[in-house]
Amino acid sequence: MKIGELSEKLGITVEAIRYYEKEGLLCAPDRTASNYRVYGEHHLEDLAFVVFCRNIDISLDEIRSLLKLKHSPSESCEPINDAIDNKLTEIDKRLSQLQALKSELQRLRSKCLGHSTIAQCEIIKTSLII
Repeated sequence: MKIGELSEKLGITVEAIRYYEKEGLLCAPDRTASNYRVYGEHHLEDLAFVVFCRNIDISLDEIRSLLKLKHSPSESCEPINDAIDNKLTEIDKRLSQLQALKSELQRLRSKCLGHSTIAQCEIIKTSLII
């Protein structure tokens, strides 16, 4: 299939496909006599895997490692479990940071009732102290 067909099947842009190919996440496709890229079923499968991984916030480096594992079906799946465990730890840390940020914003918001001028704004005054 041509790159446009691959793009349509997976709902991603042609530029994204070229980018993933450039990043080594997709092996180079064959080319026609007129130099068009021609993708096979294995390209579709690998690219679908890349899209899935990106949708769950897995980095390109992590995807690269997972693709190597995907192409070694007799290997242990433990590295995949480790990668998911690491991602869960990362998410827990980010959630904690976001909760702290939310608390700080709520604290700041509680300082201003919105009925004062900018010169009287406690949020502005607080930020000038910092």
